[in-house]
Amino acid sequence: MTSFKKLGLGSLALLLLGAGCFGGSSSGADGAMWRSEDGGDEWVQLAALPQVTGVTSIAGTNVTSIEVDPSDDSVYYMGTEANGLFYSLDHGGTWMRPEDTDIRNGEVIGVEVHPDDVCTVYVLTTRSIYKTEDCLRSFEEVFQEGQSDESLTSFVLDWFNPSIVWVGNTAGDVIRSKDAGGSWTTMYRVKDEVTAITVSNADSRVVLVGTDDHGTFRSNNSGSSWVEQEDDLKDEFKNSDEVRGFAQNREGDALYMNTAYGVFRSSNAGETWSPVSQLPDSNEVPLYSMAVDMSDGDIIYAGTIGTLYRSTNGGDSWATEEMPSGRAPLALLVHPRAADLILAGFSKVD
Repeated sequence: MTSFKKLGLGSLALLLLGAGCFGGSSSGADGAMWRSEDGGDEWVQLAALPQVTGVTSIAGTNVTSIEVDPSDDSVYYMGTEANGLFYSLDHGGTWMRPEDTDIRNGEVIGVEVHPDDVCTVYVLTTRSIYKTEDCLRSFEEVFQEGQSDESLTSFVLDWFNPSIVWVGNTAGDVIRSKDAGGSWTTMYRVKDEVTAITVSNADSRVVLVGTDDHGTFRSNNSGSSWVEQEDDLKDEFKNSDEVRGFAQNREGDALYMNTAYGVFRSSNAGETWSPVSQLPDSNEVPLYSMAVDMSDGDIIYAGTIGTLYRSTNGGDSWATEEMPSGRAPLALLVHPRAADLILAGFSKVD
């Protein structure tokens, strides 16, 4: 296991020296990934891309997703809106790119790493799932969206049985592979765009699917049957049926759901939900992302444009910190081994 080593501001500044830029102007660009080591008080941009001609800045890149390798927490993955996948072996100090052109270009909206095999990584684009088993040296397309007018939206790897992969799309199909991407079966159709999928850390048989306008769907038997939960919340909490994402701690006894109404918490793997204390203007200002401390489910973060909200009591009250970017924080993650280390990925939104 690699321990975390701080990269000082001076060291990072040296890394960023170099000609040219990637994905936008290097002068004042506030995209790419940012890191805070003190819970969101101070931030450092992680945007150095060494190349043969020198170190290039990717500070203008729009980020869509962040993943930390569960086996080696020095390895970061960053999906982008138009420039494919980036990865780092030194906590984001410097970035690299895969050689495969399918992974170097276009939009990457998710990355899942095998929990026991650092070299097995799945990459989600809007059209396909790619898999590598040789540490990003080569990739194989293991799934392709078959409907030309639909797109893939979310996927997740089962932590208990990593051969199981779940994926959803804009058509509302919930699709599963039980053999690491070798074959696929449509397990359910929610008849609405799938916005998020998660497998409960408390019980991997519990799968939750969030939708754009029909709330959540829950299975407690690995997808054999499903329960629609929209009516449980929407009558009392307006816009709660627009689900934007899930986040949970390591044990799965603190599961949070981000909706257009606000944030909800479940202590029973999504069987029932209760609203947490409302964030200021949460109905008018969208929460683009949410993250939970893996070791303490009462510590949660929520990101809006310009502001990071932090709660240490499960959402009963919130403190605020200024975000380092004027872009939307589409990706937010608490480092799995360091509670005060926050990673944020920013992207321009319409």
